[in-house]
Amino acid sequence: MMLHIHTSNRLEYLIQNLVSVINANPLPPLIQETIVVQSKGMERWVSMQLAQYFGVWANGDFPFANAMLWRLFKESLGYLPDVSLFEREVMVWSIMNFLPDFLEHEEFMELNNYLQGDVQHIKRFQLASRIAEVFDQYLMYRPTWIADWENGGQPRELVNDSQARWQAILWRALVKRYGTQHRASLRADFFRNVQRIVPRFQRVSVFGISALPPFHLEVLAELGRVIDVYVFLLNPCQEYWGDILSDSEMAHIKRSQEEQYLEKGNALLASMGKMGRDFIDIFNEYPHNAQEYFESPDEERLLHCIQSDILHLRERGEAGKTPIDAEDMSIQVHACHSPMREVEVLHDQLLALFEDNPTLLPKDVLVMMPDIETYAPFIEAVFDTIPDESKRIPFSIADRSLRGKSALIDTFFSILELSKRRFSVTDVLAVLEDEAVQRRFGLSEQDLDLIRLWIDKTGIRWGMDKSDRARQNLPAFEENTWRAGLNRLLLGYALPNSSPNSSHSFLFQGILPFDEIEGGETLVLGKLISFVENLFDCVQSLDVSQSLEEWATFLMGVLESFFSPDENSEGDAQEIRRVLSSLVENSHRADFKDEVSHEVMLGYLSQYLESEPLPSNFLTGYMSFCAMLPMRSIPFKMICLLGLNDQTFPRPNKPLSFDLIAKNPKRGDRSRRQNDRYLFLEALLSAREYFYMSYVGQNIHDNTVMPPSVLVSELLDYISKGFVLPNLVTLHPLQAFSPRYFNGKDKRLFSFSSEYCVASAALLNERREGQSFFVNPLPEPIAEWKTVDINRLVRFFKNPAAFLLRERLGISLQTSKKFVKESEPFEVEGLERYALKQLLVEKSLEGMDLQAYQSIAKAGGELPHGKIGDYVYSELIKEIQGFVRRVQEVTQQEKRDAIAVNLRIGDIHITGRLSRLWRDNLIHYRCAKLKVKDYIQVWIYHLILNSLKDKDLPRHSLLIGEEGGCEYQPVSHSEEILDSLLKLYWQGLVEPLRFFPESSLTFAENIRWGKTEDEAFVRAQESWVGSSNKRGEAEDDYYQLCFGPPEESTALENGQFKILAKAFFEPLLAHKAKS
Repeated sequence: MMLHIHTSNRLEYLIQNLVSVINANPLPPLIQETIVVQSKGMERWVSMQLAQYFGVWANGDFPFANAMLWRLFKESLGYLPDVSLFEREVMVWSIMNFLPDFLEHEEFMELNNYLQGDVQHIKRFQLASRIAEVFDQYLMYRPTWIADWENGGQPRELVNDSQARWQAILWRALVKRYGTQHRASLRADFFRNVQRIVPRFQRVSVFGISALPPFHLEVLAELGRVIDVYVFLLNPCQEYWGDILSDSEMAHIKRSQEEQYLEKGNALLASMGKMGRDFIDIFNEYPHNAQEYFESPDEERLLHCIQSDILHLRERGEAGKTPIDAEDMSIQVHACHSPMREVEVLHDQLLALFEDNPTLLPKDVLVMMPDIETYAPFIEAVFDTIPDESKRIPFSIADRSLRGKSALIDTFFSILELSKRRFSVTDVLAVLEDEAVQRRFGLSEQDLDLIRLWIDKTGIRWGMDKSDRARQNLPAFEENTWRAGLNRLLLGYALPNSSPNSSHSFLFQGILPFDEIEGGETLVLGKLISFVENLFDCVQSLDVSQSLEEWATFLMGVLESFFSPDENSEGDAQEIRRVLSSLVENSHRADFKDEVSHEVMLGYLSQYLESEPLPSNFLTGYMSFCAMLPMRSIPFKMICLLGLNDQTFPRPNKPLSFDLIAKNPKRGDRSRRQNDRYLFLEALLSAREYFYMSYVGQNIHDNTVMPPSVLVSELLDYISKGFVLPNLVTLHPLQAFSPRYFNGKDKRLFSFSSEYCVASAALLNERREGQSFFVNPLPEPIAEWKTVDINRLVRFFKNPAAFLLRERLGISLQTSKKFVKESEPFEVEGLERYALKQLLVEKSLEGMDLQAYQSIAKAGGELPHGKIGDYVYSELIKEIQGFVRRVQEVTQQEKRDAIAVNLRIGDIHITGRLSRLWRDNLIHYRCAKLKVKDYIQVWIYHLILNSLKDKDLPRHSLLIGEEGGCEYQPVSHSEEILDSLLKLYWQGLVEPLRFFPESSLTFAENIRWGKTEDEAFVRAQESWVGSSNKRGEAEDDYYQLCFGPPEESTALENGQFKILAKAFFEPLLAHKAKS
């Protein structure tokens, strides 16, 4: 019985030795094979390798080191609980209990100052979590400090440290309350009773762990006296390297001591291997049976040369540089402009390697990065959206946090965070967009579109109600809150629909009914009300402090009330339940009964559902993306490291101000920075054929050079000193469609994307003639199209290209996405201002008192709140008064009823109704600056009116705008003009007409003003292209689809443009007079 240490530079040999150990002395069938590992990834790899060797692998136990330690103590001593009261998760609540009792003590003055004003106790929770974390480290790395504190003393190195004094007091309080059953004190008891472990454990193996605290090593060494303990260590060097030093360590020693002989060995091993050096050196101090299995790789490729240098502890270049084949791709470095470009470049490089090396498969590739949450969206955007199946690389993403991976958990957090937010439309809809929430309330995506429409029209912006706004120390206005909008919806459903003429004309107890809810939409309204009311109740309940057990019950109720998980998300719901159950159990262990706030609960859940990585989706048979975590020294043919940016990796090590280990470091201590250095070295050694690195090396804004991680720089320096080969760093262009990827000038720049190839070709080509979307005219429409409604005819001439695409081809181009508004109006601007002014004009002409109408506009959420709204409304009334008087002057005459139109011109039948008729005129008015569409609309109405046979009808038409107006005189040959327009209409149903209203009017007006055609055409082109101050007509999406983008479009240069402009606008201008 003893401690056996097997070392090798290759994990494959270590697994073979583990197989040999198991084969040589198989355990009884009911005894588990215990193999201690440090990560779920290593557990999975070892299990798969053992299954491959044995044919089947079952009943294996893979505990982590700390769990194994407690199990050993429990089995040998017999009186310990399943979970130690000094586990970090338990100590958090124990310290939360004790802290308030000591804050008045002099030693705790600094903590007391920090916790001032901590009404919600979130600072106390955060501080307790940090203290629990450092206490947990003391138990492992400084057990002698713990012993000194428990004996009433202070370690010699901490005597003058004020931070140590309050920590000692707090630790003694913990021990007084919960006893001394912690790892540091149980170690001696374990050593005395280690023989009792034999019946339960017959063999323990430790596999692939790169570092352990000295505490664990002592336990393993002691355990080796009674059972066989096999430790399988990855050792990068076959020589003794415990004395080698990095350049910085040498410089430090030379400054502090006299000149002495210092050994550097291999520069990479000395700089990056400190953590492994100390661990292996400490382990070798214990009595053990050593077995070594080292293999030197061939030195045909750069990667293998470097691995061989490290193995043999040599520094290449001292005897001359080694030439390397320029085609060697074993080590690659790529500098990009952004994480997105890093992932795009990686995809292309992988496709190239798969093509060149058929034995390389996706499962042979591991991609690691410091921050998986940053890169995960880009990975999915690049690898999961490839349209060509032959270029798709199967992949999985591991180590994502539960919140980052799960939509259900993210939405669960969003609900809990609503109490800290404004309860805005965006926040609430984000919850409702989750599929599990939709299932719970029986809603669909189509229902959500309807709900968004209701929200927009009822003016809901943010806040539950006025009291919710008052809670946030804002004016308690009810307008634009959820309660105001829901009341409008419910009242609109409950009251009978008002007639069109009385829209917006009454209030019911200060509420303006929303009466646009029809038929089955009431079911959707009921579900919306149920969802929002549940959300109100939930958020209001979050303001109450409760015990941890009450919080767990409440939050499980939230989970049941809002979510209906399917088979894909049930596991996420179970994870929430598990975390909440664990919380209750730990609070019972700590005997913590205080009430805590919602902020404390959110902080706790954030630690376990948002921050901690989820060890899943690793080694799935696909290419693996994962975080850079310690103990990931699993061999792969290709290992890729992304995000190796300066100041990002090695990750900064920022110890807590009261972390006494950081102030008093010793050999074997944990260091995040040293962990990352050794992780990089392990990755370099674990790559069998390719080692790939990329970083953001060029600024995305100004293209300035940005340095890589210091580890990449050290590797590049090592290569430049010892090898002869071209520059390893490939600088990539900003855009994936850069012509440099496709012109073949640099063989290191290439792309497999056919889409980007097309885009690149467009950049390389000269300006070419704009190509029409229509290669050939469409067939003539069926006879039904020869019956046309007045309004459809008007819509056609406002934009013939859009009419053709929408009406005949069903192509609708959504030019801009309408975002949900989440701020109440502070000003009435844009379309809202125009709509309200037009409405006020109509109300004024109807004789309504506009001062009385203000309450209706306010209830509809159309005005800013308070005095500002009063001012804005009064200004609107002033603005429209002059316009209203002008309209009243011409509408004093008798108003006619709308007339039916049934007019046949040639073989076209015009139908519809003409309204806005008075005794002498057809009158249209718009309280805005008149546009070309207004002239077109009234001109067509005017032509139809003049073509009707009824001699009593007026023959004049008036168009009134905010800045003027015009009058159309009687047209004697109106049917002839209409006939020509209808022929254009029929032609425009077959192919796009080059009739562009704004540019055409500009051209026709300039001709009428005496300009030459060439001069008029120049003015029309200016209108077509636009300027920095004015949007050009050519920017219309429908015109661009039919005639090409503005920079390529020659739409006006075709002779048809001038002909159509004259055909339509010359008669119009001839009969148009200023009013």
